[in-house]
Amino acid sequence: MDDFNEKDALWDLLGRARPVKASPYFVRKVLREVKESGRPSRPQAAFLRWLIPASAFAAVVIGWTASQWQHDQSVAEFNEYFDTIADLPSLVAQEDVSLWAETH
Repeated sequence: MDDFNEKDALWDLLGRARPVKASPYFVRKVLREVKESGRPSRPQAAFLRWLIPASAFAAVVIGWTASQWQHDQSVAEFNEYFDTIADLPSLVAQEDVSLWAETH
């Protein structure tokens, strides 16, 4: 049996079927479906959509906290040095008195 034989039963059946008209937006709908089926679905894209800003916010908070801690440490260190320097004349005077007491 020849595939292109017009006397085939399929051609007879197709010849008896009523013609179907395509809707006015048929081409637009088909092209939209083709474009959408061509796109790979990416469930991780939705996950990354909120993960990246959240991690950036966390990095900023951690950096700010670390800088505040460093600032507090430097203030405490400065206060310790300041207290030592403020008490320096009395320490020098004490040293002089103790040296004077040892020599006499």
